[in-house]
Amino acid sequence: MKCLVCGKDVVLTNKPMKYCWEHRQIYDNLMKLYQEVSRVYGPLTWTDYLKKVLDDTNKESWRLPLLDGSSKKTIPIVTSVARAEMKKEKIQG
Repeated sequence: MKCLVCGKDVVLTNKPMKYCWEHRQIYDNLMKLYQEVSRVYGPLTWTDYLKKVLDDTNKESWRLPLLDGSSKKTIPIVTSVARAEMKKEKIQG
């Protein structure tokens, strides 16, 4: 299988995966933050969370780890994984 973002070979694990090692790290961090945000701020769908991740006008404090320090916009690699997840959700939904 190939990474949904860059086309490199995916990480081989005991469960199906859709990202190379680099993009898998970003996905894992997005998922960890999603679980924390849902726990602290209340239930939130994965899709709604991804929309908030991609919204550079969203000023919620939980987004700080996802932002480029100088531009205050979502780090491009995070954006690429979030967009791939949104596209995947759209296809599956």
